[in-house]
Amino acid sequence: MEGPWENSPYNPMVRTRSQEEKWWRQGHGTLIDDVAGNWWFFYTGFENGYTLFGKQILLLPVEWTPDGWPRVKAGVTPTDIIAMPAGENVGHGMALSDDFASSALGIQWQYAPQTNPAEAFRMGDGKLTMRAKGKTLSQSAVSLADANWLGVMPVNHSYEAEVEITISDKAEGGMMLSGGRGGASSASLGLRSGEAFGPAGPAEFVKWSGNRIFVRLRNIKYDVQCFYSTDGRTWTPFDHSVSVTNGINLALYAGGEGEVTFRNFKYRGLD
Repeated sequence: MEGPWENSPYNPMVRTRSQEEKWWRQGHGTLIDDVAGNWWFFYTGFENGYTLFGKQILLLPVEWTPDGWPRVKAGVTPTDIIAMPAGENVGHGMALSDDFASSALGIQWQYAPQTNPAEAFRMGDGKLTMRAKGKTLSQSAVSLADANWLGVMPVNHSYEAEVEITISDKAEGGMMLSGGRGGASSASLGLRSGEAFGPAGPAEFVKWSGNRIFVRLRNIKYDVQCFYSTDGRTWTPFDHSVSVTNGINLALYAGGEGEVTFRNFKYRGLD
């Protein structure tokens, strides 16, 4: 532990040198080897213009010099398309869509620390039933601090998400894109008794009969447009789109009293 040590002439292995680069604050990595004996630098960085995603994982090929120093292969940058490391492609392991067939909560979902999931959620047989809690939009500006909710962190610059919603008489159910746990809503859409609602507040109230609706949210690089449907096949857009620059949490939520049932949550990356 106390050495003696010699400083590498290739230190640091990676760094950000200009504000014009795609990846900022590059570093905090480790050296790994694949099944074919090739070496890689596995590290993190913030994406320029998308720091809301937090630190993301980056990968660069490594070579060893004749005198035993590791260095990133010359001429290779984090934005280059490189050959996949040797080994089997086992997928990314974090599909965000959920058909709620399982009675266990999927690992993609997060909820508020104070929530007891056994009391707030029931899953299985193709549906998620969520106990309603807190105020509805018609009573106050609903936020994730008020309602019960389950959220995923979107992993694309552009994406679509949709879900089928069924509400009880005094409940409000919807989809909300927000800045995180407890944060005020940045864009929400859904259903409460007598009306569907979109992201632009009172201007987006649509008279609605029945307790079932399909909703879709489309986010194209912070530009959010929302849609509704009676059958999940034919979609009608709400009139207004909104800009959401802090949308790290895409949540299904239940406000008011009673229960809200969600079916077939679909997430599709568009980039």
